Formats: sequence, structure tokens, C-alpha cells
Amino acid sequence: MTGMDGQEFCQAVLVHIPRATAAEREAIRQELLEHLEDHQEALEAGGMDEAAAQERAVAAMGDAGEIGRQWNQRLSPLWLWVGRLCKGAAIVLLVVLLIRPGSILACAADNLQARWRDDPVESAIHPDAVWIKEMDLRVQLHDQVIRIHRVALVEDDWTDSQANRQGVYQLYVQALSYAQNPLRPALSIWGMCCNGEDGKQVGASLSPYNLRGADARTMAFPLEEGIPTAVLTFAPYGQAFATLSLPINWEEVSHAS
Repeated sequence: MTGMDGQEFCQAVLVHIPRATAAEREAIRQELLEHLEDHQEALEAGGMDEAAAQERAVAAMGDAGEIGRQWNQRLSPLWLWVGRLCKGAAIVLLVVLLIRPGSILACAADNLQARWRDDPVESAIHPDAVWIKEMDLRVQLHDQVIRIHRVALVEDDWTDSQANRQGVYQLYVQALSYAQNPLRPALSIWGMCCNGEDGKQVGASLSPYNLRGADARTMAFPLEEGIPTAVLTFAPYGQAFATLSLPINWEEVSHAS
């Protein structure tokens, strides 16, 4: 043990005590240091200089490896494993809380996907569409952004007897919303209407975003043939907050009369 100071001796002992928890290791370290300091002070009081007294005190402790192994045998591994299991469970819980729907990380992932992906809503808009247009139109609504990703026309006879009019098309709109702050949840865009007409959601939500960092909807609106522009109005609280115009190119409609 020649040339080893008290801290080095304690560390050499602790290497051989793997069963000790962090708190137990610190307690063992303090107990060993107290023994060394008491012995060193006694030697110095007898006239020995500090360096020699420290070396003699360390040597008198014996073999660090043997001391550590004996201490390790006295410790039960139970609490060590309990502590490790608790730490592991805490890490798993933290990860689950961070990635579950509605969490900060889940919101951020959905938000960034809605912002930058070319096809943020991976679903066919309608199998019988006679006109489909990919686009990227955006309008801001307070701290939220509404993004129109895809529109389509579908032949579907309808009649509005009260307004004395009829049409043969439905306008399908895929839209989604996300907050400008990627850590905030998205505003629901249920309040969307087109040319004053309320829409209907097509089936269940066609996206994985519900109540998360982006809210996606596929809505269908009655549309008379020949109308050059569809004006979408977003009113999530029953008030018109933002509008966005969609040009309709009827020359591209394959079944237009």
C-alpha cells in the first residue's frame, strides 16, 4: 500500500463492493476515512511527520481487495436490485409519458410532420374522384396554421330544395391544422365550411393526428358545376376567423359536361 493516500485506498476498497448502493458506498468511504484519519492523527501526535503517518495508517489497514470482498459478502444484493428496478421503471414511465398521444414529444413530431411532409395525410381522398389536385395552401388563424393538402371533385347528384338548386359534384378537401409553437396541441378544424355550406367528415378521421400536434380532416361539400373558386371558411368557435380560396379547374375534370 506504499504511496497510496486515504482517498485512493478507499476507492481501491470500493472497487470490490459491487453490491453496495450509491448511499452505502458513500457511507463505507466515510467510515474508512475516519479510521485512517484517527490513526494518522495518533501517529502524528507521537512525533511522526504527516506523510509518513499517512503511509503508515494506510498500510495498517491491510489489503484493500480483501477488505472490500469481506464487506461485499455482508451486503445483501436485494436493495441494490430493488434500486435498479425502480430506476428502470422510472425511465420507462418517463419515456411513455413523453411519447404517448398528447405528450410534448408526440405533439412536436406531429406538428413537424404536418409542416414539412409532402404528403402529411397518407390516405386516398376518394376512389371515384374525377379531379384531384395536390397543393400546399396555408392560412394563419391566431397561433394556428391551417394547411390544405389535397382537394378533389367527386360526382354525386344532390338537390337543395329549399334553395331551389341542384348539383352533381362534391368537393373533397383534406385539411389539417398545427400550432406555430410545435410543443402546443393543434386546434380542431371542425368548423370548416365551403361557399357557406357546412361540410361532412368523410368516414373516420383519415390521419393519425387526432387530438395531438396536428388535427387532420377530410371534409366533403356540395358544389355546383362551373363555380371557378371554392372559398373555405374556418370558424372553429362559430365565428369566421380565416378564409382561403381554392381555384377549381373544370377543364381538367374528366367527367365534366
